[in-house]
Amino acid sequence: MLGGPDISGIGFAIGFDRLISMIPDANGQNAGRPNIFIAALGDKAQDFAFSLCNELRLAGIRAERSDRIN
Repeated sequence: MLGGPDISGIGFAIGFDRLISMIPDANGQNAGRPNIFIAALGDKAQDFAFSLCNELRLAGIRAERSDRIN
């Protein structure tokens, strides 16, 4: 699309917040381990889970949710 010769390549991505949550704290515990995990199926449930996670985080509760799968 941008021009030039075709060459093979590889890509890599990682969420730094999830990577950092794997680092143990001073007590040997994972500091970023969530208190609650929300698994949501369907678009409406995903939208609700997103809002709920944000509210929980604002209240100081570590929350994670499932990713939207297309």
